[in-house]
Amino acid sequence: MSVIPQAVVNAEDSDPAFAGLSITLLEWVTTRSDIATTITVEGYFYNVDFGERVRPRIHKVGKNGKCTCYLGKLCPAVDEVKGYLETGGARAPEPPSGYYPMLPACCPICGAGVQTDTSLSSPKRGVGWQCTKGGSLHYWQRMTQALQAAQAQSPWVIAPVLDQAGRVIYAGVHRDDITTDANNPYAFKDGYNPYR
Repeated sequence: MSVIPQAVVNAEDSDPAFAGLSITLLEWVTTRSDIATTITVEGYFYNVDFGERVRPRIHKVGKNGKCTCYLGKLCPAVDEVKGYLETGGARAPEPPSGYYPMLPACCPICGAGVQTDTSLSSPKRGVGWQCTKGGSLHYWQRMTQALQAAQAQSPWVIAPVLDQAGRVIYAGVHRDDITTDANNPYAFKDGYNPYR
């Protein structure tokens, strides 16, 4: 079971904006059995619906074991997802290599901690991050690894185009067509030199 920080439990004493919120979180932790939760997979996340008594009602838990709410790893939704998965619940799909819909749990290069770097965020790569040891270098090393893996999977630089009947409209450009080797009549014999 997650531990709710004491500051959150007693927050309504000092801030009326938390009125009801801390009580429902505390009630949820102490009387779990009377609150039915619904867990669904949406994209790369698990949506946990605690019902009308808990605010916020919907919590999003990522594959990194953190909720997107202010409690992060301490959110009870994380434990609900763990229980859901242990009982055979559907798993969220893995994001494509090099795409981070949420901050990774640790650096994929060295295993150290990571922190968000919004300057590296993009729609194609997701959330930008920096390693606490290697900085943004480890981020770019991981992106390079993902790019190399994607290139190894496809031999095409430009894929062929077929019509609906399956006839070739454009033959495409194969990686072997542009490599510089002895069989390629267009290859530079002494390597490429832009000043020649």
